[in-house]
Amino acid sequence: MIGDFESAAKRRIDVSLAVNLRKEVLEKNQPSLSRATLLQLARWCKTNNPVYWDGMEIAKEISKLLFGRVLDREALGT
Repeated sequence: MIGDFESAAKRRIDVSLAVNLRKEVLEKNQPSLSRATLLQLARWCKTNNPVYWDGMEIAKEISKLLFGRVLDREALGT
């Protein structure tokens, strides 16, 4: 899914979520998500900007896989 997200990201800077997820979840002996990455994922899960729509659905799937639900960016204050 992280690779799919990278492919969907339109701008180089947007790939940072994939980089952070890979580093924090896949490459650690004891995976943990930083608050910054959690908030970044939440912002990707709900956006009104069409530039991000391709990545939004994949971000929602990643959120469901990690947390069992789609993160609510408003509840998280981001």
